[in-house]
Amino acid sequence: MGRTYDALSHSRVKRIAQPEMGPIPPTTIYPLAPAETPVSEARLLEDSDFVVNVESEDTALEELGKDDQSVPYIEVGGPKGSPPLLSPDLANTPIPNPRPLKLEPASVQLLPTPSSTAPTPVAVGFFPLSDRIVPDPKRVSRDLLAFHQPDHGVSGQYRAMLAGLKAQHPGVGCPLLTFTTVGHVTDAARVILNVAITRAREENKRILVIEANHEQPLLAELIGVNAQPGMRELLNRTVPMSVAIQATAQPDLYILPPGDPDLPVPHEAEERLPGVVDLLRKRFDWLLVNGPEWGSGGSAEWASLGDAVYLVVRHDQWDSPEVEAAHQAIVQARNPLRGYVTLRAG
Repeated sequence: MGRTYDALSHSRVKRIAQPEMGPIPPTTIYPLAPAETPVSEARLLEDSDFVVNVESEDTALEELGKDDQSVPYIEVGGPKGSPPLLSPDLANTPIPNPRPLKLEPASVQLLPTPSSTAPTPVAVGFFPLSDRIVPDPKRVSRDLLAFHQPDHGVSGQYRAMLAGLKAQHPGVGCPLLTFTTVGHVTDAARVILNVAITRAREENKRILVIEANHEQPLLAELIGVNAQPGMRELLNRTVPMSVAIQATAQPDLYILPPGDPDLPVPHEAEERLPGVVDLLRKRFDWLLVNGPEWGSGGSAEWASLGDAVYLVVRHDQWDSPEVEAAHQAIVQARNPLRGYVTLRAG
């Protein structure tokens, strides 16, 4: 305890007899026993069994002041070698030795080995589209009276003609009606467009007119739309169907023009025609075909694809050998010839 202990031992210190109380548990706290000397005359040290009189405290401090300026070493605790005082909960309680953690090796997910086979290259193509003509009523031919003069007497005749056609095709589904002619191709194109306009206006049906007369295509010019792309590009699969089909100035009326006349159509492309027609039936309510002149290439094929065939002729040709021969050829081919459309001048 060093010099502090010596200084305290030379002071006037009296040892006070402690009452015999038996062993005290480490955590039990008892009040101090009453001293023989009044409390006012002595100060008790709580951490020792010595009582230091107040009068001797000054003397001890004076002797401490004579010491050097070094910091005294104070020993804390009981006498050397005495066992430490522990809490009842911790005294002599062995610390359990937990089982050491057993670290399992981490599972490793192996990445798939990249295939050594190189991917198949994909061919890339580009098909630019030409600028489309904006549908304009001013571009529609004046010969189409059903469009420009719906109240005209001739427009009324087209409504009567349409009523006869509807009576022949009352079923559900999209009929394909093929119109062919014996000469006078221009007349046939006008008839088909006037009927199509009347049908589109009457019931707001989606009508498609197909230009199948590649020798003298007239529909695109009469209705005022582009002549290409069209059927040729569609059969060759160089444009999608939505690009090949042209909208017109008449709502719900569309045209499928012939396409580029310089584009060859090989045999395998021609074989796609029945499949193309089936797709068109799903998109529209009526299909009207401006077929080739009867006897020319493609006329019999279009007649066989359709639900009905109509001969467009001049009234003065009614009994001509040409019209009679066409009539017989259509019937013998078992195509459904359903009527005549006659035109009379004046």
